[in-house]
Amino acid sequence: IGPIAVEDYVNYYKDHANITVDSSGLTQWGTSNSVGGPTDYKVVYVKNSKLKLYQNFKGYGILVLYDSTPGAGQSELRMDDTATWYGLIIAYTEDTSGESDKIKLRLGNGNPGGGKGKGKGSPGSGVTVLGSILLETREGEIKLDLADVYYCKQAMDKVDDKINASMKFQWGDYKEPR
Repeated sequence: IGPIAVEDYVNYYKDHANITVDSSGLTQWGTSNSVGGPTDYKVVYVKNSKLKLYQNFKGYGILVLYDSTPGAGQSELRMDDTATWYGLIIAYTEDTSGESDKIKLRLGNGNPGGGKGKGKGSPGSGVTVLGSILLETREGEIKLDLADVYYCKQAMDKVDDKINASMKFQWGDYKEPR
């Protein structure tokens, strides 16, 4: 496919966002805050903010997590309980200053104390991404060990419907390695 200019997608989605989150604190969305639907994909743009999806939350579309101030530790996406995202998650850090990126993706809420047992967010427990994740960051923190993340061609086709023709992804037919 070749290199993907993640910044171009971030800038495109910023200008086409249905919902923008740019609060200095933690924004939390549960069941009553679900976004979009199976035939109504939305664009959520999160800038320098922390977003937590939890308790049967369902989101459909493109979720952009953007950190314009590397080193400040402001950007984070956390999915807990039985949160599900259908579509694309993009995480991008503006890295012009040479600071260590502090963007975080934390998908799942297992047993952080390291004790025995799988914990609430173990694979199969409900924290799910059906689509894809696109990440550009030097030293971002990603914790996916306690969540189910699956490539879904149907979800990515709907993502492509939300962008102009010149920016469409060439996902192809992905197959799990054996």
